[in-house]
Amino acid sequence: MNKIITRICVLAMLALPGKGVAASFVPGCYAAVADTAFVRDTARVVSTRLSAGTLVVDTTLMVSTTYVVDTVAGTIARAAVPQVSDSLAVRSVGGSGVPDTCIIEWADSFALTLQFPLTASRREVEKDYCLWFTPSLCGAGDTLALPAVVFQGKRHRKYSAREAWLDGRQEWYPSVPKGVPGDTLWYEMRIAVQPWMRYGNLALCLAREKEGCCSVDTLAPLCREPFRYIPPYHPVIPLVVPQTYALAQENPVLHRLADYRPYDGTQVLRKEPGALYVHYPVNRSYLDTLYRTNNETLDKIVELTARVSADSAAEVRFIEIIGLASPEGPIAFNIRLAQRRAEALARYIQERTGYPDSLFRLVSGGPAWTELRDYVADTDSTNEFRDGLLQVIDSIPDPVMRESAMRRLRGNRAYRYLCREALPELRNAGYVRIYYDNAPDRVAIVINRAIGLLTGGYPAEALAMLETVAYDPRSYNALGNACYVNGDIARAFDYLQQAAQAGDEAAARNLFLIKRRIGDGAE
Repeated sequence: MNKIITRICVLAMLALPGKGVAASFVPGCYAAVADTAFVRDTARVVSTRLSAGTLVVDTTLMVSTTYVVDTVAGTIARAAVPQVSDSLAVRSVGGSGVPDTCIIEWADSFALTLQFPLTASRREVEKDYCLWFTPSLCGAGDTLALPAVVFQGKRHRKYSAREAWLDGRQEWYPSVPKGVPGDTLWYEMRIAVQPWMRYGNLALCLAREKEGCCSVDTLAPLCREPFRYIPPYHPVIPLVVPQTYALAQENPVLHRLADYRPYDGTQVLRKEPGALYVHYPVNRSYLDTLYRTNNETLDKIVELTARVSADSAAEVRFIEIIGLASPEGPIAFNIRLAQRRAEALARYIQERTGYPDSLFRLVSGGPAWTELRDYVADTDSTNEFRDGLLQVIDSIPDPVMRESAMRRLRGNRAYRYLCREALPELRNAGYVRIYYDNAPDRVAIVINRAIGLLTGGYPAEALAMLETVAYDPRSYNALGNACYVNGDIARAFDYLQQAAQAGDEAAARNLFLIKRRIGDGAE
């Protein structure tokens, strides 16, 4: 009777999640995993294919996972955490000949299903004995004991039935699944995953005890090959945008041909986004690179024109340069001066880019009255000359009479103010506008089609297509993911590392996720 009470207590302890069985008794629980990228069991290599965004397993699966491609950077919607209850199912699957197969399946990170056969031969279990199997899930420092299963010899079944009858019970240990020596029980346990199970290696171990009428012998435990949880992979594979689009976003001086509007003298050029222009001394058209900020501006103009020229996705249609002169002095002289200033800037760009004359459109804006009025209007309201100057500019249409009236305003003090503060800002040319037309970016087209194949379930075809444009660094992120799905881990690392080093944030994130999946020690 004491032995029966002891057995019931042990079984109650084992049925509870926790540390009912010491992890130390299991040798070899923490061996290294053989294949960390795509998990395999002892007997078979798992074959996989991508279908509708999900990694489909074509053979018996050791550890299931999913592959979901997020084509745009952003938050991935997560399903609600399901409620999982531990459940056990044990059924007889016949006698000898049942393959020693273990199926371990993750339902994301919330539930774990273990399926494996348990059998005991008649030689292992004599008529007067029973053999207890107590499965446990072992991790680094943690163990979850699972419900036990017992195989009873013929006479032991009779003894236990009689013992239960004498105690007023219908069955000996009614909650414990029982088998017959020589038979096989299929053990299936669904477990609510605990946090420690998601990290490090796990091992399924079988503790064994052989029990007779007077003794209990502990047998050597059996351990399966370690496995581990591999989180779902949600890579970011953005579609490739033609380079000129990105350039135009960064540099408003670039304009699409469809957006062209001829200069009519009413636009305030200095307020255009990203306006680029150079300065000239009074009455001069010689382009002095050292004058004011000219050197920095000229470098940027040449860089932009060269980048657009080198872009396979764009064709430069023309470069518009609008020359201006300050309003003082004769009108005809200022018109010619503005034209010469535009020509000087065009020559400078042409000498450094090789663009032909036909690509330049030079516009003489003449006296910059629109710019002058806007400059005066932007001054502080406390400016003593502001209102008077605006009245003169707005009320006198003839430019010669207008300039004469400004010279007489406030005893010429208003005009001297303009000469000192405003007019130097108007002696410029180089309101540069680069107009381009789109040309097909064939590399981007190929990459984006391959991404469509990858997300649509054709990873081999996607990889073959991407390899045709592997010379273009824009393909590296997609190439790395295609290699990974096709099982070429070394090439996947190589491409993703190159992309990450070049500043591709999506590739860096994908590389981190893969390293985390394969246990490369990524932080």
